Amino acid sequence: MMLLSSIFGVPQKQSAPALRFFARDDRDAIRHDANIRVAFHPRGIPPVAGTVINISVGGAAIRIHDWTNMASAMWLSDLDQGDELGLTGLLDIPMSCWVVTFDDDVLRVHFAPDGAVRDLLRVVIGGLAAP
Repeated sequence: MMLLSSIFGVPQKQSAPALRFFARDDRDAIRHDANIRVAFHPRGIPPVAGTVINISVGGAAIRIHDWTNMASAMWLSDLDQGDELGLTGLLDIPMSCWVVTFDDDVLRVHFAPDGAVRDLLRVVIGGLAAP
């Protein structure tokens, strides 16, 4: 294709920039060890139990509770990066998160940079960081 483009003077198609979840780099946010029971699910599907094992204002790592034995949780194997999930148990209100990766029974999710949710997450994280 490069050869034809140069022969006929047709500009090459520029590839789109890599997908980035929000422009901010939340990977720099301090992560805290945690042990918080949560449940998560895509819209309209029964929730799966897990435990937040570390958290920052930008995201969390959630260990799945023996999902291989739950027939209703087979949707976990179909998760893709960017899929939206509902999350309960972390805050007093249900919230949304987005899949980053899922491997070794640990689901890594990203939180939206919404001010109100961030403030609530800071309170939870502050409780983890307190001596």
